[in-house]
Amino acid sequence: MNDKKKYHLTSSQLGVYFACKQNPEGTMYNIPLTFTFAKDIGIDIEKLKKSVIEAMENHVAFSVVIDDSNGEPYMVQKAFVIEIPTILTKDADLESAKEAYVKPMDLANGPLYRLAVFETESKYSLFMDYHHLISDGTSFANFYQEIGKLYQGEAIEPEELGILAVSELEQAYMQTEDFQKAKAYYDNIFSGVETRTKLEYDMPEDDTLENKPSHRFYEYLPGKLAVDAVENYTKSVGIKESVFFLSAYEYALAKFTGQSETVMCTVNHGRNDKRMWNTMGMTVRTMPLYCQIDEETSIEDFYAQVAESLYGTIKKGNYPFVYLASEYDLTADMMFVYQPDSLSYLNIDGNKFPKERVSVDSALSALATMVFKNQDGYEIEFEYRSDIYEYETIKSFADLYIQILGEMMVKSKLSEIQLVTEEQRNKIDLINQSC
Repeated sequence: MNDKKKYHLTSSQLGVYFACKQNPEGTMYNIPLTFTFAKDIGIDIEKLKKSVIEAMENHVAFSVVIDDSNGEPYMVQKAFVIEIPTILTKDADLESAKEAYVKPMDLANGPLYRLAVFETESKYSLFMDYHHLISDGTSFANFYQEIGKLYQGEAIEPEELGILAVSELEQAYMQTEDFQKAKAYYDNIFSGVETRTKLEYDMPEDDTLENKPSHRFYEYLPGKLAVDAVENYTKSVGIKESVFFLSAYEYALAKFTGQSETVMCTVNHGRNDKRMWNTMGMTVRTMPLYCQIDEETSIEDFYAQVAESLYGTIKKGNYPFVYLASEYDLTADMMFVYQPDSLSYLNIDGNKFPKERVSVDSALSALATMVFKNQDGYEIEFEYRSDIYEYETIKSFADLYIQILGEMMVKSKLSEIQLVTEEQRNKIDLINQSC
């Protein structure tokens, strides 16, 4: 590989790379997903395989491996023959078979993906596991469309700006005045902030543990937080749904930790160049957000405060998180992500097939909260490190978060928000009466 042209890792990739080097046996940066099709609907599985391969050949990222032989990581290209084997299993064993297929990837030798079709007596399940170094959620939204078009026999647009070209553009950007302004933006926010928000650990942390074990569970929002209700509410107060869910999350963190200010992280797609519309690669920027909470603030003013912080950071804070972590002692231990409906489906013959997530055994953060919007409603994933947190602790936080979401839609000020449900209040009253 030494005789090949080398490309710097982007700042987004660097954080992933360092985490993987610290935990080479971990799978926290695998992105395994599946699409499952009943055999009786007539999907041509060989045609689908061919469509996936052709879509992958449209993107340079799938030829990338990491060369760190001289001590510094670079992207280099390596030729691979893309294959999608068919693996026979049974309906009853399908989920466990998919989970067993998720394995750590060899960054140096590649490929940085693993593909298969699992065939059972009644269905096919297309399994695609792409490493986060070469992919992200926004990449997949376009990639799914490409697969669907190719299956239909339609042409797709060539990749306009591949990840290697993105690397070169970023290297040039880091020499500009705008880059220094982005650094100054964060200096102004974090130079005097000492708060570091985290949920108190239930168990002592083992610093020698490389592979941080994870557990996850899902909460489905009740009827009063159905998609139509949230869409109508957010339109009525003039905010995006992402701001609504983020605002409730920041407030929940503050109440759960007993703080009046919080520091947490969220993400942005990082595609500020229009030519990146069909780029396959890791361009996501991790963004730290600081929030100061005044209980007498109106809820609508609180939304405005959170939105100003979020959009200001998206616009002005184009500075690598890997640098911020070092300069301000920041971590991504408390992570919030909102994913809209557009990232969740594969369209085949006019039918929408939902993306199915496959569990991995390594934690991405101490606590990562992800809100997914789909046709059936909002689904919230709580993934946490099971070596430091008990399930009951994270479930309590999840209950609080959902309670606050509902309360924000009907109250005027933060101080009016009830942090316990009516059922919880009744239990407390019964306990008090029995004392």
